[in-house]
Formats: sequence, structure tokens, C-alpha cells
Amino acid sequence: MANAGGIDHERLRREVEYYRRHVDELGGEILRLDYAVSGLRHELKQKRQAFALLSDLQQSIAAHTDVADIFERTIRAVTATLGMDKTIVLVPADREHSYRPSQWQGWGHEATPRFASAVFVFPPEFTRAEASLVATRASAATPLVEHIRATLELPYFVCVPVTGENLPR
Repeated sequence: MANAGGIDHERLRREVEYYRRHVDELGGEILRLDYAVSGLRHELKQKRQAFALLSDLQQSIAAHTDVADIFERTIRAVTATLGMDKTIVLVPADREHSYRPSQWQGWGHEATPRFASAVFVFPPEFTRAEASLVATRASAATPLVEHIRATLELPYFVCVPVTGENLPR
């Protein structure tokens, strides 16, 4: 309805409300995109660090032929780069899909007897290097996750398969 001056205040109010809603929607979309860009920047930073680590490891490995020495250097590099306080290398055991601790860093000598008898049975896709295992504090309590948590005394962990020729057994 127009007033004496010919201005339809109700129509103007609806138009302002319409544009306010669209500005709010655009603001939400901008915020969502900003979060996405921040996540991508973080992911890119992590990938750059990983590539730098791989490059350093490649140079270090080229200078050494002893597999145990290469694993030790790799453990140190991964631990330092990812900020972990414990790292362990599991190597294939006698049974299919089974792994046992071979080298570790971050545990005291009291862990040696416990680790010497430990064996972990992974799913076939892990042993084929088609999957990894990530356990957070909120992860499902599967028998494998609980066995690793109890044996290694870790509330959360990441297991990544590494394959190649001449790896220790």
C-alpha cells in the first residue's frame, strides 16, 4: 500500500528482507568456502612436508644399503616430521597376515620382552598394501585395535603397510 508520497513501504520491507536473506546465504557460503580453503592449505602444507621427508629419506637410503639402518633412519625421520613420540616397525611373522615388532623408538627397555612375543594379525587387504589402519580414541573396539592398544599401550595409532623387496622378515 502506498502512502501519500507514493512509497509502498510494505513492498520495500519485503524487498529488503529478500536481499537480507540472500546476503546471509552468501555470507554462509563464503564462510564454508573459507573453511574449505583453510583445510586445503593445511593439506597442502602436510603434503609438502611429506614430499620433503621422502626426498630426504631417498637421499639417506641411497647412501646406505643396510635395511636395519634404513628402517632406523626412517623411524627417526617420520617420528620427527609427524611429531610422534613413539614409532614401531612391524615385519611379517611366520603366519599369514601376521606381523611382529622389529624395531621401535619411544619405548623403554622394559617393552622389549613384551614386544618380543607380540604378534598382530591384520586383514588381507592390509597385507596387500591396499588399506591402512587408523585408530583414534573414538574408534570401534575391534579385536585387532584392542590388541594393539593393549600390547603397545597406545590409545590411538596409525598402521601403514610398506612393501618392497628385501625387507626384513
